[in-house]
Amino acid sequence: VYFTNLRWVNPAGETIIAAPLARLQVRPWDIVWRKASIDSVKELELEQADLHIGFDDKMRVDILRQDPPLDKPEKNIPLKQKKPKNLQLPKSLPNLTLLLKDTTLTAHYKKRLFILNDVDSKMQITGHELLHVKMSAGKFGGSMVGEGLNIDGNIHLRGEQKLALNLGFYEVVPSSLGLSNANDPMTITGEMKGSLSEPEIDGSVALKQLHIPGLSFTKIQGNYHYARGLITLEDVTGSIFGGTLEAYGLYHFDNRHYKIDVKAKDLLASAAAKNAMLNCKVDLHVKFRNLGKDGSSLTYGSFKTGGGSFMLVPFNSIRGTFSDQNKELDFNNVVISTDLGDFESS
Repeated sequence: VYFTNLRWVNPAGETIIAAPLARLQVRPWDIVWRKASIDSVKELELEQADLHIGFDDKMRVDILRQDPPLDKPEKNIPLKQKKPKNLQLPKSLPNLTLLLKDTTLTAHYKKRLFILNDVDSKMQITGHELLHVKMSAGKFGGSMVGEGLNIDGNIHLRGEQKLALNLGFYEVVPSSLGLSNANDPMTITGEMKGSLSEPEIDGSVALKQLHIPGLSFTKIQGNYHYARGLITLEDVTGSIFGGTLEAYGLYHFDNRHYKIDVKAKDLLASAAAKNAMLNCKVDLHVKFRNLGKDGSSLTYGSFKTGGGSFMLVPFNSIRGTFSDQNKELDFNNVVISTDLGDFESS
């Protein structure tokens, strides 16, 4: 059965599905014997559709939202049973397949918003409880911005609703996650497990390069763990100005707070200072801090060189601190140690 201009609106007047072309495959004998039900549907295909789906705090589909009553009820008057806020799954789930082609999918969960474009997906229920998901999408936006994603795996829709999904997000823009002045694309992959309401993810993150004011990183890769909005970064490695780095930190997906520490060693001072006359290696400790969407970000740290020379003048070491509190990388407390003594910057 084919449909054109299919439209589904919830009681609040919000459009849930708008599809210019849809196809429904049913079991013909159910129609012949007049036993048609939801179990009669074998496959639903939507093409070039717009889908809008909301989830409640327990990750249940929330499309039957109703506004709370404005008038406070009088005491001692029994209240009528309210209609369910979320879409209730039937006791026996139908074994059906949902196909999406060239579709736009908008999903809401708590304060998170995800807008997926060019979605191609196959979602199939088997055994009346196991949902198989295979999805790819092009550009996506909302709480995170990127150029493409893949999702593949299974979700048990009964009981604790256990899941096992493989995730891939490509060319993600770090600044869309609240990482200030970071616009070089990164790749995020992971394996999501646990329950649908409280999933956990273990995975990896990689950037070919990362340029922020005063600092240039390359070949960054590391691991992360996600649980209840908090992301723990660990075993992060990379390169900076010819040296190596190790990093670790915490990042909260919802409030955008982050605390990341980077320790680098054996940097080429000539590359960092962009001055070929400076000849030495540098150890660097950088701290990245952010107080959230409405807060301020700050990068600061310290450095110390080994012995070297500047314009052929030898020194034993140079040490100091730096910060970008004024939106530019400023150096302070710089001390140059030589055989003749220490010289401090004013």
